[in-house]
Amino acid sequence: VQGLRQRTKIFDMGQVPERFEPGIAEHLAILDAIQARDPEGATAAMRAHLENVLAGVIAHLRRRF
Repeated sequence: VQGLRQRTKIFDMGQVPERFEPGIAEHLAILDAIQARDPEGATAAMRAHLENVLAGVIAHLRRRF
């Protein structure tokens, strides 16, 4: 977990605050799928979350530079 946190520091809410609310909803969707024992749903929710994070970071960097 420590290594993952270091590698994903750019995704920190302080760096991309507009991702805070959507990120919460996405994490809850991942947890709901895990709790429901739905591996396909959990995979899809995680994939969507990562794609949204990436899009948010790219949009943030475009605005910044």
